[in-house]
Amino acid sequence: MEARFGIHWWRFTTAERDVDSVLDSIVGVSGGDFGSSESMGRFNQPSRYLHTTGTAVYFGSNREGQPIVIETPGEACEQLAVSDLATWADNCNGSVTRADVAVDVEPSAESRARLLEMRETFRRGDCDTRIPTTSTRWNEDDGEGQGCTLYVGSTQSDCMLRAYDRRGPLRLEWQFKPKHRVTRQAVPDALERYGAAGLWRNLARQCIWPMTWYQDLLCGQCADIASAPSRPDDLRRTLDSMVEQLGASFGALKLLGIEIGDLANFPKKPNREQMIRWEQWIVQAPELGYDPSALAYQVKKCRKRK
Repeated sequence: MEARFGIHWWRFTTAERDVDSVLDSIVGVSGGDFGSSESMGRFNQPSRYLHTTGTAVYFGSNREGQPIVIETPGEACEQLAVSDLATWADNCNGSVTRADVAVDVEPSAESRARLLEMRETFRRGDCDTRIPTTSTRWNEDDGEGQGCTLYVGSTQSDCMLRAYDRRGPLRLEWQFKPKHRVTRQAVPDALERYGAAGLWRNLARQCIWPMTWYQDLLCGQCADIASAPSRPDDLRRTLDSMVEQLGASFGALKLLGIEIGDLANFPKKPNREQMIRWEQWIVQAPELGYDPSALAYQVKKCRKRK
């Protein structure tokens, strides 16, 4: 099995007020050029500059604190190196508000069967996740080459999975919209250091299908034909060091593959195996820069919500 990991949408904001500085930073890294200013604004910005790759820079608001927004859609991402996207955000002290992280899984001949298998496994409740089975949608092939698409999760949540086969290979794409400032600022460094594969694998831990081929993707037991390295353990350490304490960001925890919901599900009288897992989390907390008391506090809060 072969897999190609990549970024297929990239949006970040910057507090930089000089739009020319932002444009120069992008051109300095990736080359190309920007056209003239256009009155085609978004994100509460009235104007935009469009790069030759299709990247748009939205600017021009007179409102205090309104950030400049840089957005690179799917087709533009395919023309750029993953490291370029990370460097843009890093040079601008950017905060990532959306990153679509995907893997294309070969062979294409098995895409539809695997997609159907994912759908049925999730509906039966055999997928290890806290996302409810009602939070799924299925778009059937219309017969015009559009393929089938499985959506897992809500468009309003910080993470949603799209799985589809319209391009041939099975694409598993996590749409990640971190909601906390700390998480947003951590993403560019993580992407630059450890590539799209490491980022995808940490996000994908929210839904773990039992199929062997999916497990191989999570564990790196596949022919990764992307150029970026993947070191999930180092990624975890890097991001953990950027979060001051456990309560700082649930989004950061998801990015690290740490499910706070798993902790919250622990019974008040756990068995021996559960106690061992609990102790491992507690022991791990200070090593990762977390306060163990904050860990216990968050678990208590989660239990109250249930």
